[in-house]
Amino acid sequence: MAQKITQKLGLPPGTPVYIGEPPQVEFAYSCIKYEGTAAVVEQECASYEEVQAFFDPAQTNWITVQGIHNAAEIEGLSKFFNLHPLIIEDILNSEQRPKIDSYDDCIFCVIRLFHLLNDEEGLEPENVSLVLGPNFVLVFQERKVDYFGPIRNRLKVTGNRIQTLGGSYLAFVVLDLLIDRFYILLEWLETRILELDEDLFAGADAEALLEIHFLKKEVFEVSRYTRPMLEIVARFIHQESPLINRKTEPFFRDLHDHVMEVVEALDLQKEMLFNLQAQYLALSTARMNEVMKFLTMMGSVFIPLTFIVGVYGMNFDNMPELRTQNGYYYVMGFMGLLVVGLLGYFKRRKWI
Repeated sequence: MAQKITQKLGLPPGTPVYIGEPPQVEFAYSCIKYEGTAAVVEQECASYEEVQAFFDPAQTNWITVQGIHNAAEIEGLSKFFNLHPLIIEDILNSEQRPKIDSYDDCIFCVIRLFHLLNDEEGLEPENVSLVLGPNFVLVFQERKVDYFGPIRNRLKVTGNRIQTLGGSYLAFVVLDLLIDRFYILLEWLETRILELDEDLFAGADAEALLEIHFLKKEVFEVSRYTRPMLEIVARFIHQESPLINRKTEPFFRDLHDHVMEVVEALDLQKEMLFNLQAQYLALSTARMNEVMKFLTMMGSVFIPLTFIVGVYGMNFDNMPELRTQNGYYYVMGFMGLLVVGLLGYFKRRKWI
């Protein structure tokens, strides 16, 4: 991240500079406008000039921008909607933490999504920015992914709430749909953690500890960027702004509950991973103790045998037992009985 931020060193605040990985998608606009129960108009645009031509100040305009790497396009669109330069700067920064800012004529917020690549590569983050204005909602996303198909389908139903409650309800619907994606992520994390828990009791090796460390890193990363969303939704609930229809307040309260569920689930998963780590170390210690116990018992068996062999292995002339006709068999028999007796004692004490 530090290397990316250095692109802005020496530049004044609000300078439109893209900060992030090289673009992987083509820049595109998806535009929708509607008013009351009238027909919804959709159009794909290739430039902000086409968006200006499409825009109707008498209707609610929903503009979705896919790809934020084109600073010139973002700047041109933002100037048309009279956005503050600091908003443009935050939109172009793919490393921007989740936040919400209120201005005289708009409300701006950023949330971070996480996409599941695969079990080995883990999660890939994406910032999604939203601007709520008096007659528009702007959404900026890094990836060319159609998140909002369900919303467009709802707009086609005559008399739906999105058309009747204005732009603030559209902002709620967009945020609600994006936050619902966290439940997919939570399900994946929970499945991995439960599988890891079963593997530990089945005798997992050192790779289990690496897996625990990997999942802890992913959960902490998601939790770090999810908790600020509580403040974002709370501001929509409590903020006194003409941009927010007070009839949408119950919906934002429900959304706040969803975010709280996600945050609490992540906290629980962090605790489960800490417990798994402690469990792994305890099982490793128990296995090591079993090995040490076995080696100790082996030593306890061979110590008296070694003593006997050592005594009769001394090269003294005057050792009467050495001249006993069946002395060898007596000693071997005694040593065998000694081993059986020791093992029986260990068994009775439940050491083996």
